[in-house]
Amino acid sequence: MPDDLEQCSMKRRVLPTVAGCFVAVCALVVSGCGTSDSAKPDVNQWDTGTYVTTPAESTPQLQDSDRALLEAYRLADKVLNPYEVDSKYGLGAMAGPLPDAASAAKYLVPPSEAVLTKHRFVQGFYSSAADNSIPLENGRGEVRQREGVFVTVLRFPSVDEAKSAATELDSVDFGWNPSNVAVRIPGYPDSSAHWRPTVPTLGSSTPHGIYVITVLAETRKTDLSALTSMTRKYLDAEIPVLDQFAPTPTDKWNTLRQDPDHLLPGVLHGRKGIQPPTVAGDLVLTRRGYLNYTTRDEMTYYVTDQAGRQDSMRDAGVDLVLRSPLSTVFRAQSDTKAASLVTAYAKIDSKGYRRDVDPPLDITDAVCYEQMTTPSDGRFRCLAAYHRFAILVTGDQLYDLQQRVTAQYVLLVNSQ
Repeated sequence: MPDDLEQCSMKRRVLPTVAGCFVAVCALVVSGCGTSDSAKPDVNQWDTGTYVTTPAESTPQLQDSDRALLEAYRLADKVLNPYEVDSKYGLGAMAGPLPDAASAAKYLVPPSEAVLTKHRFVQGFYSSAADNSIPLENGRGEVRQREGVFVTVLRFPSVDEAKSAATELDSVDFGWNPSNVAVRIPGYPDSSAHWRPTVPTLGSSTPHGIYVITVLAETRKTDLSALTSMTRKYLDAEIPVLDQFAPTPTDKWNTLRQDPDHLLPGVLHGRKGIQPPTVAGDLVLTRRGYLNYTTRDEMTYYVTDQAGRQDSMRDAGVDLVLRSPLSTVFRAQSDTKAASLVTAYAKIDSKGYRRDVDPPLDITDAVCYEQMTTPSDGRFRCLAAYHRFAILVTGDQLYDLQQRVTAQYVLLVNSQ
């Protein structure tokens, strides 16, 4: 199967595309849909390769670990990305779920796992952003190469457990280096915080109800006033949002549903159909949950351009994002706004080294391009819109990607 650009170009043909409606879920999510079968495009001969274009079976039975992940992604909707607090932090760093103590301890000092286990850590979520995409570890001593905030929100079974955990988490971190000095966060008397006067970072642990919010603030040069101000600003913004979260009691986790509105059957899956949720996909996310999203277990990729994508998704009225390992589908406010999201996403990526490539043979208004600054296995991107749904697929083989975006489009048509 050719993946050469010229070979694909020679096979170009023009077929009409017709906006339709995802009727399989109209009763639940689209009021006044009213698209008739005659308005559906004839997709029977479209090139979808070997991808399955019939709606997948219902979601599988879930284990406790699956439900912990779902609850973590519910919490993600109430964890502010630092960009939402200060717009200068326009570049995402890392984000993801913390379904157990071991995963949470990866983003704290190693002794933290024992503290989390002792106080019966439930689950959590972390997010981060900065004014430069240089990773946190790239910088030593008195000068760093960016300013940013890294936050975790950790849930415990009780207020008392959270208070004790906050104190002990700071204590084990404080003891990690003999140069640490205790710091107070103005307005937060229960917070525990510390820094090293020669290093431009400040770590803090703040209990709030059954949660502990840890914040690592980083500046380019040592400035304690700036660090405490950054920490306080984040806490001031995050706590009211966190108070809106209604945590699922652990004895009610069996009520959690992977796909409560039955949307995932309309998303492209492999031949095994919908699988239990993982960090890689088969998830239904809110807009903030997606913007706080990492696609790989080792956190290789994440939504880096927070500034562009936050604004474009908000403008399009995106309320849900459907993720599978093969595709991402955004549910916008209308068909017009779904099309505008495709245009906006393409413009965002034009800021880097990008070149346009052929769209699929059958969806001539799709947008496909090669993003030179993206890791090789995600350097090609194709976007298309069908009714109020916008499609995004990425990969390293253009021809496969053209077939995949077509298959996702056809699947939405077949879901009518």
